Amino acid sequence: MINISIISIGKNCAPLVAGTISSVLSQKLNGVEIEYIVVDGLSTDGTLDEVTRATNGDSRVRVISEADRGISDAMNKGARLAIGQLIFHLHFGDLLFEDNIIAKVWADYQLHHWHWAAGTLAISKDGSDVEAIRFKPGSVNDLIKKNCVPHQATFITRALFLKSGGFDVGMRQAMDYDLWLRLAHVHKECLHVLPFIVAKFDSSGESTKLIPLLKGNAAARTKMIRQYGTRTTRLKELLFYSRIIAYWVYYRVSMHMKAFR
Repeated sequence: MINISIISIGKNCAPLVAGTISSVLSQKLNGVEIEYIVVDGLSTDGTLDEVTRATNGDSRVRVISEADRGISDAMNKGARLAIGQLIFHLHFGDLLFEDNIIAKVWADYQLHHWHWAAGTLAISKDGSDVEAIRFKPGSVNDLIKKNCVPHQATFITRALFLKSGGFDVGMRQAMDYDLWLRLAHVHKECLHVLPFIVAKFDSSGESTKLIPLLKGNAAARTKMIRQYGTRTTRLKELLFYSRIIAYWVYYRVSMHMKAFR
């Protein structure tokens, strides 16, 4: 039986492939059964060649390469192919933090029987870890204030992912935030906090740019308000976007001034 399905998606990201795949396939699993699903969006830069080299015929790997409708569609494809009890999305360029992370996650799942869990995410720049997003019990209550759950450190049971409908293919940014809002406020799921760092996030991506970040979060909140009847006020909305901007500034300063390890 497959315990955890790990999914990496990408398009034209050849330089990022080897590190991510190595961090997955070199895991010390201690009996945990995994599958690794790679979803490629018809790359033209040699990405698939890099995938072939890095996976080296590993029987745990499945690769699909076809056109898609964007990041959400690609992530959903991987999840639909998955047969593991837990689903984990790790984009190319991001890395599992240590070589025993998957075993630690599975042990925690067996102990606590959660449906949705997130650990700490390390943020890296030029190979150095410069910041960390840490979680505390009850932090899911802050979702209405900001997106505080990074998908790079989040595991969901396959059953819950499919029940929720997965990522909204109509969203180009903050599709993870939209899913977290649905899990918390529609499906009434509690976020379990994994007490360790799960992954390293490559800070060079589109999601770290302020304007796309604001647009994506705005789309997710607008959908929540219109479809689910969530109450809000102008003051609450002002505070929400002020927090995003403040954190973005803090995050950018941190990238240049400190290391957390």
